[in-house]
Amino acid sequence: MNLSKYDGNIHPDEWIDDIQTHFDIIEIISEFLLEIFDSKI
Repeated sequence: MNLSKYDGNIHPDEWIDDIQTHFDIIEIISEFLLEIFDSKI
């Protein structure tokens, strides 16, 4: 994982928040897709 683009620009806790937000979005989309597939089966 290359974090060099964050050097000097964003504090570590900020990019950790960005990563956490990214995974939260993936989790929401995954649950949404699972509900769609479950309803079609």
